[in-house]
Amino acid sequence: MKDDLELFDAWSSGDVEAGQQLVRRYYDGIYVFFASRLPEDVAADLTQQTFEAMCAKAERLSIHTSFASYLLGIARFKLVGWLGHKARRNFDPVTDTIPSDLGDSPTLTSILTDKRRESRLVLALRRLPLDDQLLLELRTYEGLGMREIAEVLGVPYNRIATRLATAKRRLRRATQEVPPGEDTITTLTVYMKDLHDRLLESHEPEEDTLELPPSEP
Repeated sequence: MKDDLELFDAWSSGDVEAGQQLVRRYYDGIYVFFASRLPEDVAADLTQQTFEAMCAKAERLSIHTSFASYLLGIARFKLVGWLGHKARRNFDPVTDTIPSDLGDSPTLTSILTDKRRESRLVLALRRLPLDDQLLLELRTYEGLGMREIAEVLGVPYNRIATRLATAKRRLRRATQEVPPGEDTITTLTVYMKDLHDRLLESHEPEEDTLELPPSEP
């Protein structure tokens, strides 16, 4: 089986099927990245836009660590842009939280309001600025390395350890501030696994209908 960069190089050389293999490999993860924060229709649209951006020559030249971090970096860029457009102002992922009135997908709403699953951790996580959320999720659940996270966030590598420590400290503080609940979700890994599985259960896969053209010369 070819690794990500081999597939990417093949697609860059005109092999459309190699591009489709990358889509199949990463579609679910990119969709959940958006659907865990936005309504399902918006998530599907931004997922499409993320893979379309993969076709742009300027984007192709910016892979420094791994294909996963490269693609997540595009997804973050699309998410920040959409949030800024929605708010009609610049959205700063370092300081701004995602508004609570965007209209969560029915599946996400059920996860967050189901009393059996409600958790101080989940509620606290949603109070954090976007980049703090991403730092914790990418490191704890996705298992990305520090250099990969730096590429996703577009910041120098030597700042990641400090920012990660700050995000953890903010999460602990936010957890103490939210009302007590039935803490059936006790770790970020458990929450993300549960969220990933339930969002995909409700979603009709679209990777087979997402067609990539040959890469631009």
